[in-house]
Parts: sequence; C-alpha cells; structure tokens
Amino acid sequence: MPTAQRRPARDQRRSRPKKIPTIRTRDGIGGTLAFRRDQLSFLQSGIERHGDIFRFRPFGIPIVMVNHPEYIRHILIDKGEQYDKDAVIFRVVRPVLRNGLIANPDMVRWRRQRRMMAPHFTPRTVSNFARNMTDEAVLMLERWEARPETDPTLDITDEIGQLALRIVNRSLFSAEVGEVAQEFERAFQVANTVLGAFFRFPFPPLSVLTPSHQRLRRAINVMDEFVSGFINERLAHGVAPGDETDLLTLLLHAVDEEDGTGMDLEQLHHEVLNICIGAYETTTNTLSWIFYLLARHPEVETRLHNEVDAVLGDRAVPTFEDLPKLTYTRMIVDEALRIYSPAYQFMRRAREEDVIDGYRVPADTNILINSYFLHRHPDFWEDPERFDPERFRPDRVVDRPKHAYIPFGSGHRICIGKHFALTEIALVLATVARSRRLVMPEGAPGDDRDEGGGKRGYALLTDTDVLVGELSAADAELDDRDGDDAAEERGEQSPADAGEGARAVPSVEEQQRDDEVARCQHVRDQLGGLHPGVGFGIGGRFGRGEGAHGWVSSGRSQASANSRVRSE
Repeated sequence: MPTAQRRPARDQRRSRPKKIPTIRTRDGIGGTLAFRRDQLSFLQSGIERHGDIFRFRPFGIPIVMVNHPEYIRHILIDKGEQYDKDAVIFRVVRPVLRNGLIANPDMVRWRRQRRMMAPHFTPRTVSNFARNMTDEAVLMLERWEARPETDPTLDITDEIGQLALRIVNRSLFSAEVGEVAQEFERAFQVANTVLGAFFRFPFPPLSVLTPSHQRLRRAINVMDEFVSGFINERLAHGVAPGDETDLLTLLLHAVDEEDGTGMDLEQLHHEVLNICIGAYETTTNTLSWIFYLLARHPEVETRLHNEVDAVLGDRAVPTFEDLPKLTYTRMIVDEALRIYSPAYQFMRRAREEDVIDGYRVPADTNILINSYFLHRHPDFWEDPERFDPERFRPDRVVDRPKHAYIPFGSGHRICIGKHFALTEIALVLATVARSRRLVMPEGAPGDDRDEGGGKRGYALLTDTDVLVGELSAADAELDDRDGDDAAEERGEQSPADAGEGARAVPSVEEQQRDDEVARCQHVRDQLGGLHPGVGFGIGGRFGRGEGAHGWVSSGRSQASANSRVRSE
C-alpha cells in the first residue's frame, strides 16, 4: 500500500497553506456510489493515489482522511481542543448513544462527566471486577462442557457476546442476566444494522418513520428499558448489606469536584447505556477474532498455553495479579486489536480553520481516522497482514511512533473503558486457554488441523455457514440496486423504473424483501472478505487479510495426562 507522502515534518510549514488533494470522479476511484458500496476499497484507492491526507465529499459532506501518526497526534493531542465530536459519524449514532461520553459533542458537559467517571475506570478500580470476568468465563466453559455430544457446535461469537453482557451487567448492576441480556443483544444488533445502512446512504432522515427506522426506535426502547429497569431497582432498594459495590453504585454517588453535584438520572441512563454498548462491542469482536487467529496459528496458540500453564501452575483460573506475568497473552491481544480493531474508524470536526503539515483544513471539516489503514501503514508495520504478536515486544514498541497504534483512540477523549476492556479480554483468553484448544471447524476455509491422536472433535462455529446461502440469494437484488443507484447518479432512468415504472409505495411483499436484503447486507458487512466486495460495520470491506472469513471454532477432548482438558 504505497503512499505518496512520507513522514511529515513536526513543525508546521510557514508558507502559504496548500490545498488538500481531492478525490474526483475522473480519478477512476469513483464518487458517492463507490464510497457507499465499499468504503475501505474507496479509501485505500485514495491513499494509493494521494498519500496520507486527502479530501472527498460523499453526499456533499466534506471529509478529510488522515493516515499518519504525526497528523493524528496533531489532531488528538497537540490541537485536541480545536477538534470535537460534532462529526457526521457521531451524529449517526447519537440517537442511540445520546449525551453519553462516546458521542457527546458538548465539550463542557463532556469534561464534567469525564471528571466524575474517570476515577472508577482506573486499573486499581477495574481490579475489583476481575473476579466477575473469570467467574463468568468459567461458567461459560461449564455450559460448553454440559452440551450433549449430539450437538457439538456452538456460535462462538454469540457465546462471547453473551459472556460480555454477563460480565458488564454483573460489574455494573451486580445482576445475573439471562434472556433479558439476549434481548439487549438483539436490540443492539438491530440498531447497529439500521445505523450502518443509514451511514452508507443517509436518506431519508431518521425522523421519517420508514420500517427500518421504526425498528431502530423499537430497538432503542428495548435497550432503554433494559438500563432503566436496573437503575429503578437500585433507586428503590439500594445495595443489599454485604453486597459488593458495583459500577452503578459508584456512578450514582459520583460527584463533580468542581461544582459538588452529581449527574441527573437522564445523564446516568445515557452513561450506563454507553458502558453496556461499549463493553459488549469491544469484547465480543476482539475475542472472536482472537479465537479465529489462534485457530489459524497453532504455533502462537501453543506459546499461549505454555505461558498460561507456567504462570498459573496448579491453579485453574487466572487472577488480576497474574496479568503482568502474562506478557505473551497481552501481545496476542494487542496484535489482534491492531489487525481487527472493534472501533476501526472515528471522526473529529475541526472547530476552526487549521493547518496540518502545510495543508489547510477549513473549519467544520470532518476528519476521518481509520485504524484499519493506520495499523497497516507500510512505514510502520512490516508485512502488516501477517498475524505476529512479536510486534509488541517492548523493544519493538519503542521503535514505532506512539500514534501508529490507537485501538482505543488517544488524547483527552481516549476510551474511558480501555483498562476494563484489556483486563477482561486478557483474563477471559487466559481462562479459556487453560482448558481449551481452539480448532477450525471441518471444511472451513483454512482448516488444516490434524485429526490424529484419537481426539474427539468439538467444533464451535460462527453462524457463517447458515447465512452464506442467504447472502447469495440476496446478491442479485443488491446488484440490481447498485445499478439503479448508478443510473440515478448519472441522471438516467433506472432499469427497474424503465421496465415497470416507479412505485411510490412498496407492497408488503416488497418491504419484506427489502428488510431481508438489508439484513443480509448487514451479515455481509460483518463477514468481511467472505463475500467479494462487501462492507463492514458502517464502512467498507473489513478483514481482507488472512482473517477475512471470520470462521472460528473450538473443541474438546478427553483430559490429558496433566488433567488439562484441551481440544482439537
């Protein structure tokens, strides 16, 4: 992925600011339609043509892509107060996140909330919740063990998603959750699908109650009721004597050191919902990809198991105090976050005109930072598609610019849940590695496992195999729509309209088909390279390297000589 610009000078040039290179349709990269169809391919073409900074205008929205550590440091650190979150990507998710820390554009209000919440997300405070993480991971393993031999497959992403919700709910509310957590998970997936589609094509406005926008409202209501139920219960009954203090209790009693007051119930609701969503999304995506990568790289998995065995000795479950010794485990986590960052792109808005490396950035410009490309920048990552935890040895980390790796962002708006997420991911990974060896399911892309040794297979599958057929069935419809969109961009009559005329109101059958196509599009987004030309999340194709297919499995065998149950 060659770039046109090399490492910029730290000092801004004093000459007249230059214009930022702009992607134009005549460049052969395409315009709004190309951006909508495959965002990452569009951005990669921009990088290859223009380098580490360029401008484009999807749907008429001015966006500047930056892809160099020094540019990112300038935006997030050096001039951090000049850039806020009143950017298009956060406006899209604000109907769900509202005034929580993640998307709040009000800097004054955000600072007050951050001051109150930050003390409860330090490593010391997070250590109090480490037992929740390992307890729930052990319960998950016990559920796996109890499954009948006639039903050996599991959806690992769903399993980790439920685990993540159990952990965050136990840490937030001291609550055991079951079906209600699954309802929250389903509602979040609906909201993510609708908002992702809206980002790719922001019309009609969310205020227009189309069927998909109505589904979004229902999903938001489900998530709101989930959070409100716990808050109302706590307000009515308080914390039972002898119960451990949870995050909700800490936030209820949090006081701003400057004005001496706490947060109102509406703001508390927003913050708790943000925590639930952030914790669920980060842990689910990262651990699912880690298990996949380990299944593809048994030599890395073997080193992981050896380290966990050596550190834990005769103990079955790791503790928070083990984390500094689990150095290779942390390197695996860091490398997975490099390749597959859960929040792989974010934005800032220039509050006033600025100059970045001699380039003029007008006020109100949306700045796009995409860690998919930053974490693969050839100037800082050798053979970037290769899964190599050794990149995060301390001696190699110091040789890279700090802002070449930003899975949790940087600056004053760095993710407040960073320590919670890293602790949870490492402890769950070590707990699973202590008793399981992950393998590829039979017939999955990249399945090269050895079935020798008399081991019994126990595959944990994603739901990819079920959904690929549905995706294929929807491909023709999606391709037809792309043709209609292209004709519309050229000001021509679409093939559908030319053949049968435009219909103002779709039939029930057509709407059901639209819903199915949208759902399959979302699945395509999540599966990345499994299907050619698909997108991911609210962007373009994700996972074009060896992790493209997203298959992951685990297995079970009889206890080995050291009583460790490992699976192949």
